Amino acid sequence: MVWPILVALLGCIVSLGVAVAWLEGWPLFDGVCFALVAGLTIGYGGLAPRGGLALMLTIGIGFFGILLGGLIAAVGVNALHTSQQAPREPS
Repeated sequence: MVWPILVALLGCIVSLGVAVAWLEGWPLFDGVCFALVAGLTIGYGGLAPRGGLALMLTIGIGFFGILLGGLIAAVGVNALHTSQQAPREPS
């Protein structure tokens, strides 16, 4: 169940990055790179959108990035919880 959600979140982030690149006149790779850096909250600061619509799309990138980080944390916590459960005695 996690993979479809993960792919959808990454797809949204990349799509918004392509839209920002188109609005700002950036090369496609720069837009995708910007979206991944902004979505993962790394924020190198090399690129920054200036237009109003591009700024609004960047807010969306941040929102999807927060959801992505939460999903990764939830998977990690679930894996840790599952690995620490006591083995069950056979009946």
